[in-house]
Amino acid sequence: MKTLVAYLKYATCITLVSGLLLSCNEDRDKTRTEMALEETGEAIQEDAKDLANEIEGKTDSVGDRLEENKDEFVATMQKKSRELDNEIDELEAKIDRQGKKADRKVKAEIAALEVKRDELNRDIEKLRRSSGNAWQDMKAGIRKAVDELDRGFEEAKENFEKDSDN
Repeated sequence: MKTLVAYLKYATCITLVSGLLLSCNEDRDKTRTEMALEETGEAIQEDAKDLANEIEGKTDSVGDRLEENKDEFVATMQKKSRELDNEIDELEAKIDRQGKKADRKVKAEIAALEVKRDELNRDIEKLRRSSGNAWQDMKAGIRKAVDELDRGFEEAKENFEKDSDN
């Protein structure tokens, strides 16, 4: 983009200089100046087209990299979600083995975690299906949801372990 601006400045300078030359020279010199100006203008136009094509190619590759990063992010979040699923399932199994000893509070925490987990999985799926840069807007919310789910699991686990010790 900076190069395009430089070319435009260059073209403007040439136009101004050519205008001055045209006004100062005789009629026979005008044709030479006009020809030079046309040649310069054509060269600048060709350079501008080449630059525009180059810029377009670079933005396409940036978009491809963003898409790859999106896929990597989705895969990472899906993996983290599966890990949390497994941990929640393990904690539920421990609670079930405890039977009546398990605190209702811990069971309620687990139920809340399952709701959050389901919401997270829906959000990850929305992110996976999103197009363009829309996924960037969703990324922070999903990270936050994963962190909250992780903290909630740790709290439930600690509460269960406290109850088990009693």
